[in-house]
Amino acid sequence: VWPDDYGVRAFINAPGVYVKDVTFSGRSVLYEPLHAGAAMSGAGMRVIMAHDGATLNVQVNDKDGNPGADLRVLAIPADVPSEGAMQARLVQGQTNQAGQFTSQTVPPGKYYVVATEETVDATPESVGRLWRSRIRYKEVDLPPAGSAQVKLEPGKIE
Repeated sequence: VWPDDYGVRAFINAPGVYVKDVTFSGRSVLYEPLHAGAAMSGAGMRVIMAHDGATLNVQVNDKDGNPGADLRVLAIPADVPSEGAMQARLVQGQTNQAGQFTSQTVPPGKYYVVATEETVDATPESVGRLWRSRIRYKEVDLPPAGSAQVKLEPGKIE
């Protein structure tokens, strides 16, 4: 392994199960750089799974009650400390023709949720706009091993 910084991306597709943390040499690297060359020989990687994951079910309709088809749905964990962490932990998807979206299994907790026609990418400008707007979105509490139903109208990212 070359002594450099690496990123870890860990996913699992199982009902109620999610990756809670990944540690390398005793340090969390799930949303932080992995410094492979800085660890002692024999340092191991540990993947921690949790089975209390939650699901977000969203219905998007416009002000006239028509389904919001093909819109982006973004769910931002309320406890993210920075724009970089928000970008790494952002849950996103697209509504179907009936205006419905169901998330993958995510950690339980509070999220800010919005549906929009706008493109959200990983540029600093786009992430910064989303970061500044997040507290204006619908606040949703996802219970452990549960789900939440949310009704939204399309919104803007300002």
